[in-house]
Amino acid sequence: MQAAAKNLYAILGVAPDATPEQLHEAYQTAVRLNRDGPEGSEKNARLELIADAYTLLSNPVRRQIYDASLASGESRLIDRKLQPEPHPQAQQSGAGIGLDNDDGLLSQLDAERIKLWRKILTFGLVLALPLLYFYRQSQVIQLQTEFIRGLEQPSGPQPYVAGKNRGADFRAFNDAKIRLVEIEEKLQELGPAGADRSVADNQEINALNDEKKRLQDIVRAVAEKYGRP
Repeated sequence: MQAAAKNLYAILGVAPDATPEQLHEAYQTAVRLNRDGPEGSEKNARLELIADAYTLLSNPVRRQIYDASLASGESRLIDRKLQPEPHPQAQQSGAGIGLDNDDGLLSQLDAERIKLWRKILTFGLVLALPLLYFYRQSQVIQLQTEFIRGLEQPSGPQPYVAGKNRGADFRAFNDAKIRLVEIEEKLQELGPAGADRSVADNQEINALNDEKKRLQDIVRAVAEKYGRP
């Protein structure tokens, strides 16, 4: 003989106004009591029903919908093993909320929400990765353009030594600009030095600041030497 249908609160043995802490404690107690005993399909069915009841009632949104369905008399039993199979005609005419099957309103809402967030995250990554790539490329192109402009010599003959020194200066200028970009990114990642930082972090931050100052002096000297802004 099939057991009488119970609502989810009766399955966990709590009142409808039970707090989340009481629900959790009742769930652990029910699992502990039903875990003992011989293995079998009935035991597994009971444990599965208890887990399903706690999963639904521990979710505030699902619990609110379920409470509303209890008030309107439209709630169903989660596990069909605890109630007789409905007559085929009754299945066609029934219009319950469907909290006990995979095609219920809550399952559909959760599935649609998950799909929506997946689409949003995927779209965000599709946009962010190319933008990051083009940003980095624009910095490299800008540095290369500055270097090429620096190598351009004014009209008229230029001594070989002067041209060689000019090329070396602009190579140093270009290398310094590239390294300064890397140092700025590293300093932003590490943050400012301070007493609350480790000795190793403070040493690294100070070393980067010293190198930054030295490279800025190189860039400034080359710019002043060749009249660049």
